[in-house]
Amino acid sequence: MKLTQNVRDALYRLLGHDVPMDVDVSLTGKGKYVSVDIQARTQDAVRRVRVAFPGTLWVKRYVSSCEWWSYQGISPDGLHIDIYACREAPPTCRAREYTIEVEEDVPLTYERRRVTKTIVEWDCGPEDEESAS
Repeated sequence: MKLTQNVRDALYRLLGHDVPMDVDVSLTGKGKYVSVDIQARTQDAVRRVRVAFPGTLWVKRYVSSCEWWSYQGISPDGLHIDIYACREAPPTCRAREYTIEVEEDVPLTYERRRVTKTIVEWDCGPEDEESAS
């Protein structure tokens, strides 16, 4: 849902957290647990969302199938938060690209041949999730 001022105020009353206006938010309730999914398209938006949930331990990962970064966290008050859809790499991460040769079945002829593939992995240095805000 688009975040309007009324929705933002309601979120603040419900959750006690001040979510930025330029993100998309969805809430899911499962029993006594509430999950907040936030679509933030830039690292600046991710940073502002993370600041809105102080004390949260974050785990970042690159989702290669979607080509975006995702941040999952649980706030001190038990709120599950998922920030996703950020295509900008975190400032501490660098892409390492290398080429490997693998054998695979080629669908048209169903013969096995060696093909060259480029692999991209992200090196984010030591895990220090608190300081990544």
